[in-house]
Amino acid sequence: MSEFDAIRSAELEYHDAFYKSTKLYEPGSWIGKPVANVMKAFELIDSSKTLRILDLGSGVGRNAITIAQKSIDGTVVDCVDILPSAIEILNDNAKAYNVKDKINGIVSTIEDYQINKEYDFIIGVSTLEHVNDEAAFKKVLNNIRNHLVINGIACLIINSEVQEKDIETGELLVPQFEVNMLTMDMQKLVHDIFEGFEFVKEEIKLLNYRINRAGKDVNLSTNAVTFIIGRTI
Repeated sequence: MSEFDAIRSAELEYHDAFYKSTKLYEPGSWIGKPVANVMKAFELIDSSKTLRILDLGSGVGRNAITIAQKSIDGTVVDCVDILPSAIEILNDNAKAYNVKDKINGIVSTIEDYQINKEYDFIIGVSTLEHVNDEAAFKKVLNNIRNHLVINGIACLIINSEVQEKDIETGELLVPQFEVNMLTMDMQKLVHDIFEGFEFVKEEIKLLNYRINRAGKDVNLSTNAVTFIIGRTI
């Protein structure tokens, strides 16, 4: 198995197990509530009209379900995720939260998904760094740029300089991220691609998580960079 295949397999295994054992909006979990910066970005959009929204790496609907609840009838949230189980649970959650007519679940990798319409709001939360490689990462960013409507908003949260450490032994492990750039290099790339757009917000947060990798307790640290980007031209 190649390093890429091993990384992707580990991520799929982790998320599949997590989504099956954790309910959406379960207190104390990382899907316990929508991401605050995503909700702040959504507030910049005129939600009194029908919207086209794209959630790249939606999982079981952490952000998409709440956004659908806050949107008027006729709005559609296209939710893309590589895991069939995530989309299945997403559809169940959409029914449970009375937004099934607004949620469109799509099973696909992010790099293979063909964006073929313009969107008012595009979300990518801790997902774009899981595409094949840096070339695919650049391609996806360009696709996002090219498919925002005028006055549209993109909210991207991208991990960088990720480290993973075995908590018991202190051993540094290979980070299970397909794209793991230096923070400054990644920021420059995003600015270059979105040249001429308005960077409404940009912030870096050092985050630490305790996760499980193949039965091992692992500390994951990352510089998570939030970009809220508006198209004004």
